[in-house]
Amino acid sequence: MSAISMERSKQSAVPTQPKTLFSEWWSHPLASFYLVLASVVLLSVFGLVAVASASSVWSHFDDGNSWAYTIRHLSFMGGGALIVWAMAFTNEKFLRRIAWVGFFLAVILLVLVFVPGIGREYYGNRSWVNFGFMQFQPSEPAKAALVLWSAALFAQWQQRLDNLKWLGMFLAGSGLIVALVLLEKDVGTVCVLAMIMLAMLWFVGAPFWKVILPIIALGGAGVLGLVIFSAERLGRFAAFFAGIPGLGRFFEGVHASTSDQPLNSVYGLASGGWWGLGIGASRQKWGGLYNGAQTDYVFSVIGEELGLVGSFLVIFLFCVLVFAGVRICIRSATLFYKMAAIGMTAWLGVQAVVNIFVALNLLPVVGLPLPFLSYGGSALLAEAIAVGVLLACARHEPQAMAALRVKRAVSPVVTGVVAAPRTKS
Repeated sequence: MSAISMERSKQSAVPTQPKTLFSEWWSHPLASFYLVLASVVLLSVFGLVAVASASSVWSHFDDGNSWAYTIRHLSFMGGGALIVWAMAFTNEKFLRRIAWVGFFLAVILLVLVFVPGIGREYYGNRSWVNFGFMQFQPSEPAKAALVLWSAALFAQWQQRLDNLKWLGMFLAGSGLIVALVLLEKDVGTVCVLAMIMLAMLWFVGAPFWKVILPIIALGGAGVLGLVIFSAERLGRFAAFFAGIPGLGRFFEGVHASTSDQPLNSVYGLASGGWWGLGIGASRQKWGGLYNGAQTDYVFSVIGEELGLVGSFLVIFLFCVLVFAGVRICIRSATLFYKMAAIGMTAWLGVQAVVNIFVALNLLPVVGLPLPFLSYGGSALLAEAIAVGVLLACARHEPQAMAALRVKRAVSPVVTGVVAAPRTKS
C-alpha cells in the first residue's frame, strides 16, 4: 500500500462530528434574516393581542367601540408589513439615495410641528402634525432618517474617517434633528436619538474622550434643562426619586406628580404571577393605567395577563432581535450596511429597554412606546422601516448573497433537467 493510500485510509477512519439540526440552521447563510423576521413577527403578534386586550376599556370610553383601537392597530400592521416587504428587497445604492431625501424630509416635518394650525400639542409635548386627513409624530420616522443618513455619511467618508473632518457634518446634521425634538420638549425621543448617535459613533471608531464623552455631557445637560424648566416633567422626576434614599432631598420643595400609573404598573406585573390572569383579565386597564394601558404601559398588561413567563418571552424576543442586528453588523461587508444595521438595532433595543424599565418603575416616565407592541401608527410604521433595513442588510451579507446567487442560477437548470425528455441509450 502506498503512503498516499495509507494517509487516505487514516483520514477516513477519523470520526467526523455529526451535524445537528441546530448547527445546520445556525450556519445557514440567511440565518440573520430569519432571526430578525421571526422575532419581529412574534413580537407583532404579541402586540396585536396585547393592544386588543389593553385598549378595550379606553377604546370603549373614547370611541364607543371596544375594538376601534384594535382595528386601527391592525391597519397599521398591514401598512407596516408592506413597508417591510418593500424595504427588505432594496440595495445599498437605493438606501444611500433615499437617506438624504429622508433626512431633509424629516427636518421639514419637524419644523412643521411649530407652524400654527399644523402642529399639535398633547400632554405638554408639541410633537404632532395634523394635515386633516392624517396626524402623526414626525420624530418617529426621524429616527430612521437619522440612522440611514448617518450610515450614508460614514460610507461617503470611509477613506477619510481618521482625520475626523466628517465629524462636523455628522454633529451638525444629527444635532439639528435633536435640537428640533428638544424644542418639542420630548425627553424620551431625545434620549433615543442621543443613544443612536452614540452607538454609531462608537462602532465607527470615534475617540471616546474627545468626541463621545463631550456629547454625553452636552446631551445630559440638555435633558436636565428640559426637566428643570417643565413643572410637569419635574414633578414626575420628583415622584420617582423621592422614594430613593439619599436622592429625595434634592427634590425637597418640588411638587411631586400625583399620577399613580407607575405604581399601578408594578401592581399589575406583580399580580400576574408565573402564568398571569389570562388574556383579557387585566384589572389595571380598567382605570389604574388610564390611557397608557395600550401605549406606554402595554408591557404591564402583558405581565398581568401572561405572567412572568409571558414577560420573559417578550424580553427574550427583543434579545434575539438585538443579537441578530449585531450579528448582521459584524457579518456585513460594507461600512454602510454595518452602520445601518447597528443604528437600527440600537434604536429598537434602547427604546425597548427604556419602556420596560419605566413599566417596572425603574426609570421616570418619559413617554416612549414599546416597539411592535404599543398602540400607535407613527411608531409602528417607523419601526417597520427599521426592520426592512435590517432585512436588506441581512440579505447582503456575503454568504447570503452567494447563496441567493447560487439559488437563482441552479433553479432553472434543475427545472430544465427534470422537464427534459429522456433519450434512449
